[in-house]
Amino acid sequence: MDNIQNYTYEHKGYILQQTSYNWHYMWTAYLKGKGLLISHITAEDVGWMMVCVKAARASTAEEPKRDTFVDAAGYAACAAECAFGSTGR
Repeated sequence: MDNIQNYTYEHKGYILQQTSYNWHYMWTAYLKGKGLLISHITAEDVGWMMVCVKAARASTAEEPKRDTFVDAAGYAACAAECAFGSTGR
């Protein structure tokens, strides 16, 4: 797990974290415009939804790919940072 986490932070962590902070605004606006959302989507929600996207893609893949697991771990780590901050508390 440490190797996956280190790979994710070194190569994708910053991009994933920054992306999740922007996507929650876009997804909230889109879903509210469609009448599908009463509240708002948080940056943490985006991280979890991206884990779900990766899981959905993996379920239809012909064979597993390492990058899928790395990406899912990275999205989950971003969700955790959004929920608890970089200290994990």
